[in-house]
Amino acid sequence: MTRPPVPGPGDRRVGFHPEPLHPRQYRRSVLATALVSMLTWSIVGLPYSLFSWSLDPVQLGWVLFCYAWEVPIAGALGPVLVPLLWFRGIERRWDRVFGAPDGIDPAEAAVLERSILDFPIRVAGVMVITSVVGYGVGALQVRVFGQTPVTELLKIGALGLVTGLTGALFGFLYLESLLAPLTERFGTLGGAVLPAGRRLPLHQKVFACALITTLSSLILLGTIFYSRGERVLEEQLGDRVLGEARHLATLLDETGLPSLAGGTWWRDHQALMRLGRSGRAYLVDRDGAVVAPAGAAHAIADEG
Repeated sequence: MTRPPVPGPGDRRVGFHPEPLHPRQYRRSVLATALVSMLTWSIVGLPYSLFSWSLDPVQLGWVLFCYAWEVPIAGALGPVLVPLLWFRGIERRWDRVFGAPDGIDPAEAAVLERSILDFPIRVAGVMVITSVVGYGVGALQVRVFGQTPVTELLKIGALGLVTGLTGALFGFLYLESLLAPLTERFGTLGGAVLPAGRRLPLHQKVFACALITTLSSLILLGTIFYSRGERVLEEQLGDRVLGEARHLATLLDETGLPSLAGGTWWRDHQALMRLGRSGRAYLVDRDGAVVAPAGAAHAIADEG
């Protein structure tokens, strides 16, 4: 084995001077954190919307349209733009505090430390608000243009809360660990700067993780089971309507069309189908003309 050469007294030595710590070094990481947090809308929200909500082709088209324009625009205006503006403010205050020629002002340093410590939780709040508002706007569009039932709107709002909490949890935990070296700089100032900002202890972080995970699981699984129950009831309703329609067709072939005034015979048969307040049924002839109920469209095609 050979030892590395030891420089002599006359040899020139090259020293390594690391770049002073500055928030600008974390700007790209803050942007990447916002982009990753936005993925909860695509990785969790979009697949759940496609396979859990009860949507017809028109409503599904509006849901995809909402995802296509809301995810990039809401993400750019919320989790990306707002945190970057806040972080640029931290960079400017950092320059004022540690670049002041007259020394460090303890009051300014305390404000800077507080802004760094509060940054992760403020970003998490932006993520939750953006997600809830974005899904709320999407629900309004699907309701107006797709005639989506109220129950599906509640599912949309619940999904906005779940994706917002999930993205916020990731952003908070990652940014807090990412910016820890910046807060350590204040420890080198001794007692000149009093501790400021909100420091969350470990047990509160663990509780928040458990609470968000449990709440998200309950909401997602609960809506999935509810949607499954809706499909089962729709299948049962379809079987009942089909059986009543076959019975009515057989009855009309045997006795002919009744001539009771007011169409009371049709209302009786329609009541047996139990279609609900929003359900409708029509009796049509071979040419597509509506025979019952009275006052309906002249042809089934006119119903749209």
